Amino acid sequence: AGVTLNGVTGSGNTYTLTVNTGNGDGTIRLDLIDDDSIIDSSSNPLGDEGFGNGNFTTGEVYAIDKTPPTIISINRAGTNPSAMLNVSYLVTFSESVIGIDNTDFALNTNGVVGTFISTISGSGSTRVVSVNTGQGDGEIQLNFINNGSVTDLAGNLITSGLNGETYNIDKPQLPAPILRSPRSTAKLNNTTPNLMWQRVAKAQSYQIQIADSNDFSNIIETNTTTSTTYTPSALVDNTYYWRVRAIDVSGGIGEWSQTR
Repeated sequence: AGVTLNGVTGSGNTYTLTVNTGNGDGTIRLDLIDDDSIIDSSSNPLGDEGFGNGNFTTGEVYAIDKTPPTIISINRAGTNPSAMLNVSYLVTFSESVIGIDNTDFALNTNGVVGTFISTISGSGSTRVVSVNTGQGDGEIQLNFINNGSVTDLAGNLITSGLNGETYNIDKPQLPAPILRSPRSTAKLNNTTPNLMWQRVAKAQSYQIQIADSNDFSNIIETNTTTSTTYTPSALVDNTYYWRVRAIDVSGGIGEWSQTR
């Protein structure tokens, strides 16, 4: 509503018309109405003599979208309670949006530690956010925060955040693997040492972490294997710390081994 023509510029056979888009969402098409006032250099009227024979009503259409997008829901996409290493959320918006990354979400946790957003996939009006459940039992809630980066395809910024559903994390108590070799504080002249540990009953696979700090705040390498041995990528001279934990057939994870 309230659409107006604001001005006409140009000469010769091309002109530019500026249109005020008014209020609301919808479509706008510019039509030319022939009233014989448009003539060429020889005074021939558009479409020849007579009103309407030079009309043009098949021009391109603008889609006008001034309504900001909203976030509709953040729902669990898996079973709850969960013992999985990763859980997923389905995030739904009111329309197609762009500009989404990890900084648009925050995790609210209780009891569990070391959680983080691992991947974001999808397009259009939906995204699937995968969350690593870290260590321990407790609760994880995924929240969308409005940091001014998410827009719809017309550039309208989303205007609100939303708190999502909560996962209850209850992991089976798989025992911690017992590490075999290399021994702790070993000095190795080998950039790809073979790490070995004992098999854990009911374990389907094992997760290995290698860090250059004993609190694993800076992880150099992490991987998963079905074997009880693992060879890391070539390491440079340094002191490294490693640990292993077991994962069962349902994705439930056990306790970390002692650190070597």
